[in-house]
Amino acid sequence: MNRLLLPVLIASSLLSSLANAACTLPAAPTPASPTNLERSELQDWRQRLEVYLDEQGRYLKCMDAMEKTARGTGHDTEQRRLDRIGRYSKAMAEMTDAVDAYNTQAEAFNAR
Repeated sequence: MNRLLLPVLIASSLLSSLANAACTLPAAPTPASPTNLERSELQDWRQRLEVYLDEQGRYLKCMDAMEKTARGTGHDTEQRRLDRIGRYSKAMAEMTDAVDAYNTQAEAFNAR
């Protein structure tokens, strides 16, 4: 009985780790120079920001799929739920910061 239990525990542990690793939080883009951006630099930053926001959307969908899988298999725990909430919160805060940083620079550029 113990011989069977150990491989099952190892496999479930690895699958849990792999599931968490499957959803990778993308890094927010930053401008080449943080002040006095030229139009082309601002446009490049906007394009990279749009790609980043798309990647964040995929990340959040991945997190949703993880939650559904955890609930469906009965492997969801309060700690996992809290971890997901923390990851969602971090992703939303990083997206907000990235968009705010871009908007600040765009407003400064337009004010020149």
